[in-house]
Amino acid sequence: MRWRFIVLLGVSLVACGGSGKPIDTQEECQAAGGRVVPAPGGSAMCAAGEEKIGNIPFGIEGAICCRPKTFAR
Repeated sequence: MRWRFIVLLGVSLVACGGSGKPIDTQEECQAAGGRVVPAPGGSAMCAAGEEKIGNIPFGIEGAICCRPKTFAR
């Protein structure tokens, strides 16, 4: 039973584009082809055609990292 959970978790990470290493700095965001979007009040969203690939400490409120969905990995 436990191995099924591990397999499902691995499959879900791959399906969601999980690379294994979280993006948590502005430099990592930009290196991954993304852009930093400030999140005042935690309400930031990526633009149409973009996906969120990380959360970034940015000032008091924080930010998210967004990149185009068609970005070559």
